[in-house]
Amino acid sequence: MLKTTCGRMASLFLTLLLFSDAGCALLGSDVKDLKAPKVTLAGLTLKDPNPLQLSFLVRLKLDNPNDLDVNLDGADVALALNGKTVAEGLSRSALTLKKRGSSELDVEVTTHTLSAMQQLLLLQTKPALDYAVSGHLHLLNWMGALGQLPFSFSGSVDRATLMRAAGALSP
Repeated sequence: MLKTTCGRMASLFLTLLLFSDAGCALLGSDVKDLKAPKVTLAGLTLKDPNPLQLSFLVRLKLDNPNDLDVNLDGADVALALNGKTVAEGLSRSALTLKKRGSSELDVEVTTHTLSAMQQLLLLQTKPALDYAVSGHLHLLNWMGALGQLPFSFSGSVDRATLMRAAGALSP
């Protein structure tokens, strides 16, 4: 009986500890106090050209502003051109963002060739292509998934820059 009572007390103590502020510290950082990493585009590579579907490798640069390491279980990404989502992808690559450091994460995104071509054809009438990249970084700790940190950034690429990049892709 004493053994059962001690076991119940230990279970109760552990449960209270896990749901207290001290328990949160033991689990890792408190997600609500975590600053979102700054996410920027570090590269874009055509991976698998095919007439029906294009596959790109989007390289994200992640700058961690926190005073602690942040463990990730990948990311999901959506790419919009001229306000229309044309490509989406998901990475399940584990990555540890070192405190106050930078890392890079590759995410494969796919698009239907026709959707991308429609947006690129708009370059004939516009001087630049507007893009937006959005998604979520998937947080992880030793107990599993912790949640997601959203990110988004956008910009514009002028026609001449795109034409030079397209020329570099040709064999």
